[in-house]
Amino acid sequence: MYYQSSSIELRVRIAKILKNLDDERGVEILKKLTCDTDFFVRNEACYSLVELKNSSGNHYLRDIFEDPGHPSHKIINNIYSLRAFEEVA
Repeated sequence: MYYQSSSIELRVRIAKILKNLDDERGVEILKKLTCDTDFFVRNEACYSLVELKNSSGNHYLRDIFEDPGHPSHKIINNIYSLRAFEEVA
């Protein structure tokens, strides 16, 4: 229920915390947060999905990457571009 808080800071902190959990419920909340109305919440949720200890968010990240209409599409494209640059550099 806290991920629906009106506090942007709380929603961002929840996204940061969830990346450390190996729990499908956390992934489901992160998926919802990628559609949040606030950019900073979406950004943190995307980074958390990328950095999850397990790979359960990978399929969803691919879906966001391939859907230009998704609210987090540009964020995921930027994350993947940065990762690809880091691998080459």
